Amino acid sequence: MLEKPLLFPIKPGVVAAWNARTVVIVATSDGSSTRVRDVATRDEHDVPVDELQGIPAVGHVQNDERRWALVRDSTQAEWKQARRRDRVLNRYISGDGNASARIQIACEALGLSRRSIYRLLATYRAAAQTSTLIQKHCGTLPAGRRLTAAREAIATRCIEQRFLSRPRATVSFVTEEVERQCRAAGLRPVSRKAIDLRIASLDPRLVTSRRHGSKAARTAFGPVGGHYDVGAPLEVMQIDHTRVDANVVSEVTRKPLGRPWITLAIDVASRIVMGIFISFDAPSITPR
Repeated sequence: MLEKPLLFPIKPGVVAAWNARTVVIVATSDGSSTRVRDVATRDEHDVPVDELQGIPAVGHVQNDERRWALVRDSTQAEWKQARRRDRVLNRYISGDGNASARIQIACEALGLSRRSIYRLLATYRAAAQTSTLIQKHCGTLPAGRRLTAAREAIATRCIEQRFLSRPRATVSFVTEEVERQCRAAGLRPVSRKAIDLRIASLDPRLVTSRRHGSKAARTAFGPVGGHYDVGAPLEVMQIDHTRVDANVVSEVTRKPLGRPWITLAIDVASRIVMGIFISFDAPSITPR
């Protein structure tokens, strides 16, 4: 819990801590109680005013967008993990018995070291809110870009002017051109891997159209057109095979014999079924 009480106004929109949860004051009824909404679960509760505590560096939340900005950048899995940490640490804080034993239980429940548990407890005591327990990312985020704006602009320009144009330049040529322009601008060269990743993220249809022409793009990615014209009945027959969605059993033993194959001969012009053949032999089996 907070070591020093913080002064805060009791009015709608103010963020506070109640029962180790982050809540937003929704309305005030009288001088002794107020209605709050849990930021994580959105459940509302009527709580005594003296049970609320201030949260440092959180301030006021005046609308839904600002309120959920506290947690909107986290994924569903990260938020689920933070809520689990919240429950475990809340049990530790409110529990009785030996502190070292409770720390060990928290370590086993969360799969963390004692040092990590102590770090989470320090963060949780400073601001008793679930969002403080969301795991922080180290390094570059997935699908993130590490190049500076100037180097990114050079790489994008070279890909646009050299790779997505004719005559078709190779990736090696584009990489060398990016390196030349970066050195001319006094910047660190961009790696071949970075160029490969940016080219791989391009739309394949766009790449084919710019490098091989719109006709090649339509052939590779366009819908298959055309139609099949038949002038008269019985001019063309189509034969198709499929396995019957039913099991045949022996009329003597009642044991299942398997699913038979059905072959249909269909007249293309009239769409009439001209013949049916049912067999346990697959269509590819040739009788001997």
